[in-house]
Amino acid sequence: MTPPVILLGSWRRTFATMLDPRTELETINPSYVRAVRRAGGVPLIAPHPSPDELAAILPLVDGVVLTGGQDVDPTLYGAEPDGSRGTIRHSDEADIALFNAAVEAGLPILAICRGIQVANVALGGSLLQEIQAEGQSHHPTYAEMTEPLAHRHPIELEPQSRIARIYGATSIVVNSLHHQSVAIPAEGLRTVATSPDGLVEAIEGESCDLVAVQWHPELLDPADGDPLFDDLVERAVASRSLRVGAVPASG
Repeated sequence: MTPPVILLGSWRRTFATMLDPRTELETINPSYVRAVRRAGGVPLIAPHPSPDELAAILPLVDGVVLTGGQDVDPTLYGAEPDGSRGTIRHSDEADIALFNAAVEAGLPILAICRGIQVANVALGGSLLQEIQAEGQSHHPTYAEMTEPLAHRHPIELEPQSRIARIYGATSIVVNSLHHQSVAIPAEGLRTVATSPDGLVEAIEGESCDLVAVQWHPELLDPADGDPLFDDLVERAVASRSLRVGAVPASG
């Protein structure tokens, strides 16, 4: 069986290079690529495709990962800036377009960190622009974290949710590398995981094939982080079978 193709979004960032101190680059952490490959998928990176490019690319893929990145422009969910930083409007619009096109195509989606926020905003939800607080044990300020990549906290999973079935548990420990989160989930989305301080940690689609998490499973130990990617690849294989089966026979 041909492995499913998984489309990965990118993150536009500015770096100093030998040619220009402010060089714009489309980037992706290789941990996403490794996680897709470990799960048996073929990663395909698409740097903010245009609508025409999306129309050409999506028929070739079987699933989509919305990756981490910068804050979403708060004006996209009807709010004034109040803690958001480093926003790039055209990146937001491109990721929202990718999400909407994937939903319309019926593709399975795994949304991670910024991805969960993009998905929620795309469907009409809102975000909390600053959740970190001094002395907060679950979401402390970055200055309080001696090792931000190692920061962990527990979350509770809704027992009847897909994500609880994926992990085979109703309580897990995740990493925490975010300063924003879902405030009000959009219509058609269901909160399926929360942190002890009451913040949304995961949502699932009721009318679209979406599993979205606030943590970074691709940065966890493979023994702990791969179930979400395994599930995406399984959903991608099932989705491809349905789409191929729906193609009318020629003649």
